[in-house]
Amino acid sequence: MARGQNFVSWFNGVTAWLKTPGRLVTWLTISLITFVPLTAVVSLAKYLAAPAGNTPPAGGSSLLLGFWLGLIFSVILGGLSLIFFTPNRANPYEFREINNRLADLGTELARLSVNDRAGAAGYAPLKDTMFADGGLQWVAGHGYLSLWTQIHQAEEALFMVESRDWLMAEAERDLLRLKGSNIPQADALAADIMAAVNQLSPAAAKTYFSKEAVGDPFAGDPAGWDGLARLKLQGVRASLNAYRQALWDGLVRARNQFLRTLIATTLLTAIVVDVIVARNTDHLMVFVAAMLYLIGVVVGLFGRLQGLVSSRSVEEDFGLDTAHLLAVPILAGIAAVVGVLLVGLLKLKIGDINIGAPSVGSNQSVVRAIFNLGIYPGAIIIAGLFGLTPELLIRYLKGQADTLAQGLTTTETWGKSATNTVP
Repeated sequence: MARGQNFVSWFNGVTAWLKTPGRLVTWLTISLITFVPLTAVVSLAKYLAAPAGNTPPAGGSSLLLGFWLGLIFSVILGGLSLIFFTPNRANPYEFREINNRLADLGTELARLSVNDRAGAAGYAPLKDTMFADGGLQWVAGHGYLSLWTQIHQAEEALFMVESRDWLMAEAERDLLRLKGSNIPQADALAADIMAAVNQLSPAAAKTYFSKEAVGDPFAGDPAGWDGLARLKLQGVRASLNAYRQALWDGLVRARNQFLRTLIATTLLTAIVVDVIVARNTDHLMVFVAAMLYLIGVVVGLFGRLQGLVSSRSVEEDFGLDTAHLLAVPILAGIAAVVGVLLVGLLKLKIGDINIGAPSVGSNQSVVRAIFNLGIYPGAIIIAGLFGLTPELLIRYLKGQADTLAQGLTTTETWGKSATNTVP
């Protein structure tokens, strides 16, 4: 009886957990994405394990086993992946940073009167519900970006109600962020800060900002322009936030587009493998192709390791580097097999050295000779060379991502001196 009650309680808990918005959709999505590749892997393993020689490999039975085991494994993998599709596990760094920033925002709001805090509090995300949903939006990064937008709007609203001491501190911080940054109109934004600070507190402008604003727009009526000065500071902060948000969006879009392309490539490759197995392709050819694939994977991983060692980026990239690393085993292996096939068919030469497949008799297939290491041992070297080619693509994409990350770095205060902060 107790066991039955425990099972019912467990089942009800699992059902309630799955009813959380996004979890069931995430489960189905991951299961569908992994089903075809897992089917191909199991089918290929069964096909290669079948006896060779006079006994023809059983392609149909291999596909059937791959289908059912692939279905089971994909469903299990989709369910297990839900553990990592939560806000605190999908991106622990962003989860921690958002909570810390929200705690700081709450501290600032607590210092204000009820009327003053109402405006800013209306923009801030609700702490009890902002991470309630689990799903693809956290892995895709959109969930974090949406929360950052709300937090930024709440912080910008504080400029209209906070004390002048707070405004001076934030103005100096923004001036440091503008110094040496790549943000458009940085000089104009710095001039706005100086003009606003000079109006709100001339003493602070002289003491902390090194010089007064040139052509002070508030000189005509200094006492009546407090609101406009606050709006100027708020506008500078909004411009900085918008610039950084655009860069974050660029990194997230680059990561997601790369992953979508990688998924499509993986599915197409898996379908090709299934077709090869279904056609009962020569057992030795399939075995050699699989070995060349693994050679490309190993060489490609070494190349990616070298790229990671030389990387100097310290900005959060929402998993773009991880996506590049995951792509190496797939792209490097494909490049190795396709490279060997192309070089062999085209009969390429380097000087007087023939690196293509050797000539074969009229009754022998060229492709069969290419995937026969006894006839074409140079395929191993060619597979290794082509296994490095995806690293060239990844380094090009990494260079584009580093440009976005550099823009983020230049709008931080790290390593910047407070002296002569006006760009």
